[in-house]
Amino acid sequence: AITKKGSKYLRTTLYRVIIPVIRHNPAFNNYYHLKRNQGKGHLCALGHCVRKLLRIIYHLETNNLSFDINSLK
Repeated sequence: AITKKGSKYLRTTLYRVIIPVIRHNPAFNNYYHLKRNQGKGHLCALGHCVRKLLRIIYHLETNNLSFDINSLK
């Protein structure tokens, strides 16, 4: 569940960023539809996708890696 802690501007930006990512990236599209099929609502499924994107960004930055679309699950 999303909380009201933290920057509302960052949260809004992340939700705006994730929509085209879901549309154009098959891994995120599959993950979004998986969450929807599990009975999650639209905003909840978007929240799951945002968290997945943040985990990927964090992993890439902490390990000094470049993004490879083929490595997404």
